Amino acid sequence: LLDERAIAALAERMRHYLGLARPRAALILGDRTSRALIAPQSPPAPGSLPEINHAGGRLASAALAAPELLMRRPMAKAASWQTLRLLHDAIGT
Repeated sequence: LLDERAIAALAERMRHYLGLARPRAALILGDRTSRALIAPQSPPAPGSLPEINHAGGRLASAALAAPELLMRRPMAKAASWQTLRLLHDAIGT
């Protein structure tokens, strides 16, 4: 298990890599990972995705439950599916 300081350092490194790679969007798995990467801010408007602030700007992100939770809980699967649809619309494919 990682402590909060290690998680913050890893999240900062990931933001750096996102700035270098400049993807159109990010898919994040797991609650701790999403909390570490998505800056604390007001929740996104309904029908929109939270954003990750990084050196290259802001990046739409879809945060899903961890895979083991998705396997056990059908309602988590349904919410994740809706989030993936928002991500699909955000990247325009």
